[in-house]
Amino acid sequence: DGSPTEVSIRRTVRAAQLYHEGRAPLLLFSTGGTTYAHLSEAAAMARFARSLGVPPKAILLEEKSRNTEENARFTAALLRERGIARILLVTDPIHMRRARDSFRAQGIGVDIAPTTKIRRLGSRVGGWNLFVKGMHEYIGIAFYRLRGFLGF
Repeated sequence: DGSPTEVSIRRTVRAAQLYHEGRAPLLLFSTGGTTYAHLSEAAAMARFARSLGVPPKAILLEEKSRNTEENARFTAALLRERGIARILLVTDPIHMRRARDSFRAQGIGVDIAPTTKIRRLGSRVGGWNLFVKGMHEYIGIAFYRLRGFLGF
C-alpha cells in the first residue's frame, strides 16, 4: 500500500522530532524503489513526515539510490547543490557506522542522530534478527572497504 516500513517509520519519527526541536530545518529522505514501484521509500517517508507536522517546504527527496553507497553519493550531490557540507544523519544504531563513513567518504561532515534501539532484543526472533543485521553490517563494511566506497 506504499506505507513506510518499520525501519523507515523509526527514521522518520526521529527526523520529524529533530525538525520540531529546530535542529534540522531541512529533512532529506533518501532511498529509491520499494516493492511498490509507484512510490519510493523516500516518498513514503516524506508523506509520513508531513502527517507528523513537517511542512512540504522542509522536505527534500533523493529517490534513485538502491544501497547505502548510492544513498550517500546521490545525497551528497543534492547537498552540494544547496551549499550544505554538514548533516545530522538519522539511521538505526546498527547501521550508523557504515552510513556515517559512506557520507564522510563523499566529503560530507556528519553528526549522528540514531533512531531508538530495536526492542524485543531478548526474544529469540528479535535476537536472531539483531544477529543477522549485525552480520549484514559487518559484511557491508568489509565490502565497502574492498570497493573503496569508504575512502580508506
